[in-house]
Amino acid sequence: MPATDLPPVRACIFDMDRLLINTEDIYKQSAYNVLTRHGRPPIPWSIKAQLMGVPGSRNGNIFHEWAQLPIPNEQYAREQEIE
Repeated sequence: MPATDLPPVRACIFDMDRLLINTEDIYKQSAYNVLTRHGRPPIPWSIKAQLMGVPGSRNGNIFHEWAQLPIPNEQYAREQEIE
């Protein structure tokens, strides 16, 4: 184990609600890329407002019902990871 002069870790911050790190732009761009690839429009504000602040596992139905993508939800998830 490498020697360091750093003090031991006393605390950690978990950004569970994404207030410290803004990942919204990354998620938005990733979804936009997949939607565009399959000929679908960008997510409208009315749908985006329903998705914000809700974990993906709980808001997936809202998104997929709106998007009407010609691929299974699992493939959408894989294509998002590629971006």
